[in-house]
Amino acid sequence: MKAFWLASVCAGAIISMSAAGAVAQTGDRSASASTASNEALNDSALEEIVVTATKRAENLQDVPLSITALTGDVLERQGIQNYGDFARQVPGVVLSEPNKQFSKFTIRGLQTSTTSNSIGEQKLVAVYVDEVPVTSFSIVTPNLPLYDIERVEVLRGPQGTLFGSGSLAGAVRVITAKPNLSRIAARASVDLGWTDGGDPRRRFDAMLNVPLIADKLALRAVTYHRTEGGYVDNVGTGVKNSDDSRDWGGRLALKWAATDDLSVTLMAMHDDVKVDDWSLFDPALGKFKRSGFVPNAAKVKFTSFNAGIEYDLGIANLISSTTYAKVKNRWDVALDGILAGVLPFGYAEGVSQKNFVQEVRLVSQSDSPFQWVAGGFYLKRHSDFLGGAFTDPAFLQSLNITGLPSNQSPGADLANDYRTIRETEAALFGELSYKFTDTVKLTGGLRYTKSRYVVEIENRGFDSFGATLGAVFGGGNVAVPLGPVTPFTLDTGRRGTLTKKVSLTWEPSPNQTIYATAAEGFRRDHPNSAALTNGGKSIVDPNDPLIIPLVGKSDSLWNYEVGLKAYWLDRHLRTNIAAYYIPWDNLQVGLTRSSDTVPFVGNISKAVSKGVEIEIEASPVAALDLGLNLTFQSAKIKALTPAEALSSGAVKGARLTAPEFSAAGFAQYNWSVGDDWNLYTRLDVQHIGSYPNGFPNVAGAGTPDPNYAKIPAYENVSATIGVEGKSWEASLYVENLLNDDTYIGINPASNSPSRYATLRPRTIGFRAAWKY
Repeated sequence: MKAFWLASVCAGAIISMSAAGAVAQTGDRSASASTASNEALNDSALEEIVVTATKRAENLQDVPLSITALTGDVLERQGIQNYGDFARQVPGVVLSEPNKQFSKFTIRGLQTSTTSNSIGEQKLVAVYVDEVPVTSFSIVTPNLPLYDIERVEVLRGPQGTLFGSGSLAGAVRVITAKPNLSRIAARASVDLGWTDGGDPRRRFDAMLNVPLIADKLALRAVTYHRTEGGYVDNVGTGVKNSDDSRDWGGRLALKWAATDDLSVTLMAMHDDVKVDDWSLFDPALGKFKRSGFVPNAAKVKFTSFNAGIEYDLGIANLISSTTYAKVKNRWDVALDGILAGVLPFGYAEGVSQKNFVQEVRLVSQSDSPFQWVAGGFYLKRHSDFLGGAFTDPAFLQSLNITGLPSNQSPGADLANDYRTIRETEAALFGELSYKFTDTVKLTGGLRYTKSRYVVEIENRGFDSFGATLGAVFGGGNVAVPLGPVTPFTLDTGRRGTLTKKVSLTWEPSPNQTIYATAAEGFRRDHPNSAALTNGGKSIVDPNDPLIIPLVGKSDSLWNYEVGLKAYWLDRHLRTNIAAYYIPWDNLQVGLTRSSDTVPFVGNISKAVSKGVEIEIEASPVAALDLGLNLTFQSAKIKALTPAEALSSGAVKGARLTAPEFSAAGFAQYNWSVGDDWNLYTRLDVQHIGSYPNGFPNVAGAGTPDPNYAKIPAYENVSATIGVEGKSWEASLYVENLLNDDTYIGINPASNSPSRYATLRPRTIGFRAAWKY
């Protein structure tokens, strides 16, 4: 009730203050970004934001989709550096992350567990950096620093026609700033922060844009280095504030305007991250304390090279994007909840991946009532994977157990396997719209996708897990033999999928857009290695009717949505409202067979998500900016067979892992303090409602899961006061002002008691930037 009352008060305040300020002058200025000059202070109308979510540049208010766009000015002003910083501000979005490289988005409640995905399992939300999909890079999703970014676009609802497989629930697009051909520009910034009970934060960023040939050739360079100090102690390794992370990298882009009609942009990007430990902790050990015989460390290197071509053909623009990307990641995790008291147990994984992505599209630009986009997409991904279990060498030495190598993990290897993974996706897509009148437009879209996923297990690995357990129970004093691994191949085969979209748009006035949209999304098939053992049948109980399939089938859903996007009061108030109904059929989830507890990927019948999202921005007077986002949603399992309930742990009516209510609001006041200098203060408040961390029962057992929990509701409050001029700006900020230590995540997996997460403790910091 507190949250609903707060939201109602905020909404009423915004509307009433907007009405009071309706006599202010109109013009262009961002309500999200603060005033940057005296001239802007005299202007209070909301600016238009241009997005490219439909593969063409359009005014955000004209697009018949639910999109939240955060411009580069907003990102810099609020100190938004990664996915977690902006996710709570977007209606219908939740993010779970044990550390910054294991990000998992939930949009519109379409998620069944907050735990991280397994190798190869496709996520429900696609994340793009420019044209490169960075999801599906194994369990890791590179969380690139958001510096010198043109904007971030969050597309809610399936994007199956323009973005294809993996955008079942939506897509997050990070669009980097491109070289400016006409002017020299430079920027450098520093961010220093001090966390309550933790190590300090240090962030350094710089950008340089230089026209090499006026209006013809320009170079843009970006570099950054940042350290995020830890605040969680690992009592197992004896390291205080063990969850430090370090990140460095940059971008180099060259743009050439060969002719008035042809431009070419080349860009190279590199990011190198080292995470010393996870920020998940075990309350039984004390506040912000975890335990593990090794740290849960991660290293991620992301490198990409892109060539973009734009050619004006007159009636259409030809756009080509060619990307080659390499990703190397390595992570270790101590699974002290498994075999507790018997054998220290951990898991290590390393993936080296090469990706080729090509997209070519034609975008119409005539004045005809017909407008269209047509294109093709191709992705080829090759991964060399090494994963395996390990234990503590000191423990083996205490029992005089020998024979296990120590070259593939931070401990003694119990087992490892080498895999080669090949993934391809090819698609043809198109959208066609027709304006019946100046105010009514019908749009239809199709995408046909062919995808294939192949996993080959090589015979280079070994499996001595069972032999080591036997040696432990036998009292030790034995050399463990290295057991062979049987090679095999898993292949989903080539599968064709047709996704569809249709929308109807009516613009009763230049300031209002009313739309109805139906759009489809899907995920590809997922292979099951367990199906190769005994033909997928249970060895423990030959009469068990559940036969593990070679492939967990693709799932799909439809999003039925109506919305209103509108400016009011001379563009001093903007309201975007969307209502949606999403039936999710044949959910692809992790299952467990009851007779032998073998896990696999399969499908269960149906879930439904429905809700309302509201975004309000107002600039009632030139000095004041206000915003409020509200989400009301219900996402539940609607149909389930008894066999599906047993293998999944779900029950009919069980909620999916998303809050039923969330809200985010801000208030910013700006005023002039002298020639070319402005002062501003800003307050951001976010409320995330309670939601479950998974299904309520143990998969395969049907009994209540002791790790099932309701993540409690929590608030996040941040405040900033700053000053800015033509060349300099500086601010003081406080993140998590209330020092709220409510749990914001509880891992449903039973592999470790260290499974609780909170907001970063109160952090007080200073930002300064110079720009030219």
